[in-house]
Amino acid sequence: MSRVDPKTNKVVTTIALGAKITAGQIAAGEGSVWVTSPGAPLWRIDPRTNRVIQQFSGEGGGAILVAHGSIWLTVSPKVIWRLDPKLI
Repeated sequence: MSRVDPKTNKVVTTIALGAKITAGQIAAGEGSVWVTSPGAPLWRIDPRTNRVIQQFSGEGGGAILVAHGSIWLTVSPKVIWRLDPKLI
């Protein structure tokens, strides 16, 4: 995953997720950047250090949204996780 400077539109750092991903989504909020990919449902990145601070395993990897103090992650067509970022 790469971080791009919005002023210059140039890559300023690359953040290693520890897995090869070819698809996924990114959301920001609750003090973190959240990345999801099929087969590896969720990574939490500290935007101040550009480091992965949590990695979750299991199913998931669908759409992700940060709203109303929660992380919303689709796990399957019929299942959505609501995660409290203060508890995970």
